[in-house]
Amino acid sequence: MEFALRLNPPAFLPRHTALSLPVMLHRQPQEEIEMSSDSEPTQQHQQEGLLQDPPTPPTHKDPDLIHRFHTLLRSDLEKTSEKMMRSISREIEELGQRTDTLENKTDDAITVLDRHKAEIHKLTTQVSDLKEKLEDLENRSRRCHLRIRGLPETYKNLDQDITELFQSIAPDIPPPRMEMDRVHRSLGKPPQSGLQRNIIELLLRAAREAGQITYQDHSIQIFTDLAPQTIQKRRTFKPALTIVQQANIRYRWGLPFRLLFTYKGRQYSPASYDDAWETLQRIQLVPQDQPSPIPSQSSSGSPALTPIW
Repeated sequence: MEFALRLNPPAFLPRHTALSLPVMLHRQPQEEIEMSSDSEPTQQHQQEGLLQDPPTPPTHKDPDLIHRFHTLLRSDLEKTSEKMMRSISREIEELGQRTDTLENKTDDAITVLDRHKAEIHKLTTQVSDLKEKLEDLENRSRRCHLRIRGLPETYKNLDQDITELFQSIAPDIPPPRMEMDRVHRSLGKPPQSGLQRNIIELLLRAAREAGQITYQDHSIQIFTDLAPQTIQKRRTFKPALTIVQQANIRYRWGLPFRLLFTYKGRQYSPASYDDAWETLQRIQLVPQDQPSPIPSQSSSGSPALTPIW
């Protein structure tokens, strides 16, 4: 750039004389000016800096700055915690709904289970009663039958041999009254009818009174014909019967199936082995702490379930 510089004339020159000197100024590049302004302060700035106090830089002890920082931090934390709480609350609400549904379904299942258990117990009792009645009917239908044990297979003419056997046991019964419909081995076809009831009772009573019965050098035993289920039940009573016999207590079998005996003027009629063992413990024929030789067959069902919510 080119400028004109005007200077006042010296004293020896007239006052109206003026001097003009060309002055050439070279413009520095903008980058150099900016760098120089950034790197080194100008003299004027240096002089102004000498006259003014240096500015105090902000420190961490500035109350306003700390307050603004705390405000921003608290605002961010509140927003973050609020967002997290909404998410957690939504998850807890969903879990609560699912838990409530499961509890309701569990209550319904327990209610149905208890009802089914009661119905099963009722049906089991009915089936047991029906089986006992069926067994009783079968035993009553066999009242006219006699079961004879000990007769060898070599006896072929059973009608004549059995008639002679009965006449030897009960000679007071006239032969015409011993009318037998059929005499057969145990594996044969069951008879349609048999001796009259009074004749059966007389023969059984005579067999019990005779004790040991012998027919042609053979030991004979006469029993009432019973259903296989009844025979099996009587076998399960063997431990209890042994104690009753050792106490010299007379007993008999009743229909429907039960054991009948009298002890100290009181009658007892247990219908199962468990009842018989408890009865013997109650009348002090068996110690209370003595366990039964046969495991208990009674089904003590599990306790009923109840809703817990």
